[in-house]
Amino acid sequence: MKGGDFTLIYEEEEKVKLVKRELNKIRRTFKDMPDDIKKLNQKLMYNAAWLAVSLDELTQTMDKNGVVIEYQNGANQWGTKKSPESELYTSWSKQYSTTMKQLSDLLPKESSVNKSDELLEFLAGGKK
Repeated sequence: MKGGDFTLIYEEEEKVKLVKRELNKIRRTFKDMPDDIKKLNQKLMYNAAWLAVSLDELTQTMDKNGVVIEYQNGANQWGTKKSPESELYTSWSKQYSTTMKQLSDLLPKESSVNKSDELLEFLAGGKK
C-alpha cells in the first residue's frame, strides 16, 4: 500500500486495531490517574497510542528500505540524504516522549511518595 512516498506496513483496519490495543496498554499503565484527569486527557492518550504504532511502522519501513535515499537535482547534482521516514521518526519519537512525560506528570504524586516511604521503612527494618 502506498501513501505519498511512503510504503505503509499496516493496512488501515490493522492499524486501527493496533492503536486500540496500544491505547488499552496506556490506559492500564495510567490506571492510578484520577478519573476526571483521565477523562480530560483521552486525546493525549490516543495520540500517544497512535504515535507508538506509527513509530513501529516507520521502524519497519526503515528496516526494509534503509534510512538514506539518493536524490538528483538536475543533470549533475546528486547525492544521498536522510529518508523522509527517518526524519519523521526523529520528530515523532520526540513528540511521543513529550506526550508520555505529560501523561506521567498527571499521575498523583502521593502514590510515589507512599511507595518511597514504604521502601524506606522496609530498608530501616520496620514493618507495616
